[in-house]
Amino acid sequence: MNKNYVHLGVILNCVLVMSAVAGPAADAPLSFPDALFAEKDYYRAITEYKRVAHLHPATDVAANARYMIGLSYFRGEKWDAAQAAFQQLNRMEVPDPLARRALLMMGECAYRNGDYGTALDLFQTFAVEHPEDPKAEDAGMRMAQSYVHLEKEPFAVQQAERMITQDPPSERVARMHTALQEIDRIPRKSPRLAGALSAVLPGAGQLYTGRSGDALLSFLLNSGLIIAAVVAFNNDEPVAGGLIAAVELTWYSGNIYGAVNAAHKYNRDQRSRFIENLDFQCGIMKDAENRITPTGAISLSF
Repeated sequence: MNKNYVHLGVILNCVLVMSAVAGPAADAPLSFPDALFAEKDYYRAITEYKRVAHLHPATDVAANARYMIGLSYFRGEKWDAAQAAFQQLNRMEVPDPLARRALLMMGECAYRNGDYGTALDLFQTFAVEHPEDPKAEDAGMRMAQSYVHLEKEPFAVQQAERMITQDPPSERVARMHTALQEIDRIPRKSPRLAGALSAVLPGAGQLYTGRSGDALLSFLLNSGLIIAAVVAFNNDEPVAGGLIAAVELTWYSGNIYGAVNAAHKYNRDQRSRFIENLDFQCGIMKDAENRITPTGAISLSF
């Protein structure tokens, strides 16, 4: 009888040891890549997530691993690779929270990559297909920002007007709506005027756009070449004068082109500051990088 108890005790101990060894691997196949992700070792995490997806195909675990592959690329600011990973996941049969977040993240990748037209389409699709999702508001706000980037300010204002009619509108939507009422007051410089000023006086267009250093350089170079060409012609050196004049014509044209570009850059920078301020004030997509579990809409921040 005592031997039986001993044998039973040995068997139970073996079972407990085996459970302790195998348990974590069986119950938490994503624990190691998740740890790498938490440590911001995103590219090793991608390799491990791919391994998990290969070992657990056609499961929720594999779907979550593929989502985290996209999120790892996203954290590494590899927008194209992240978008491709989320797009692949979006085409598969995956649990609804992951499918929706994959669509949302596709839009966010396109937005951060500067592809505002694609981002607009994806955010619009998300807002239409999932109007009750908590992230529909983020998608709507990103739509407004995309319109501003695309220089379609009236559409941005209309988007804000649609969102403010929700009952009741959130505080950040109200802030965005208020901010977009000031969109016509974003400082602008006229590219045509900048070009015309530099055509009359080299460097004047650059000075108009706030680029005083470029203005001084343009003025000195063009003035120097003009004076050199005049001196050459006055000294009966037509060949040298002609060569200097040809060089000056190139610099003069570049001076006008540079002034026009400076105006465009000024306008882009002012628009970007406006949009960054919207991000800061409204907290748009603040938790875009959170983990979504495959069985529910729970977010875990790392």
